[in-house]
Amino acid sequence: MTVEIKTAFANVSSFEEWSTLLKKVKEEVSFFGTQYLYAEGYTGTVDIDAACRVSRSLINKSFEFSKKERLAGREVVKLTDKIYADHDKRMTNKNFITKIICFIRSFFTTLGLIISNNKGERFIWEMGSERRFYYYYTGNQYQESFGKLPLPEPSRKNPDRWYSRE
Repeated sequence: MTVEIKTAFANVSSFEEWSTLLKKVKEEVSFFGTQYLYAEGYTGTVDIDAACRVSRSLINKSFEFSKKERLAGREVVKLTDKIYADHDKRMTNKNFITKIICFIRSFFTTLGLIISNNKGERFIWEMGSERRFYYYYTGNQYQESFGKLPLPEPSRKNPDRWYSRE
């Protein structure tokens, strides 16, 4: 019995589990412009932004990540970015009619996002600072990891998070 991909996406609880699943995920564009994801060994499809939503929900679940979670999280960010890069590459190779249909769908989707004052999943993923979550530490984690107190200025959004590229 195979698992539905929507169920698998909904039941992801760790970066390691999500990374393993993301490695199996492929993207596709139908003739009528539907952009979706499927995975080997799973049934069904999900929209292309589902991967980004799951990645963001895991990142926002907790701010105290272990080293293992940070490494797996870096892999998740790369794999999520790869889905969008593969999609963009695939779109350049699609036929003219599919490109026109995708443009029309994209136009109305963008119009709906503007009306609802929403930025869209891909924009939030690519422009948001949460993609680099593995550089942020709580005060205690920073002190344990680097052996010194963090600088007096934490992140603007979250006062208990400090940024470090070390």
